[in-house]
Amino acid sequence: MSAVEKKRDFYLRQRELLATLLEHGAISQAQHDKSPGDLTEKMGMQPND
Repeated sequence: MSAVEKKRDFYLRQRELLATLLEHGAISQAQHDKSPGDLTEKMGMQPND
């Protein structure tokens, strides 16, 4: 797996983790709504990656 693929895989797993945290009530809807944008920006990904 290339470095780019690893980065994308990690990004997608982090997005899934956010959904799981919301599902279990560990974060609020507002936190869930804000976090993907922050994650996308910090990791230098494109929103549709």
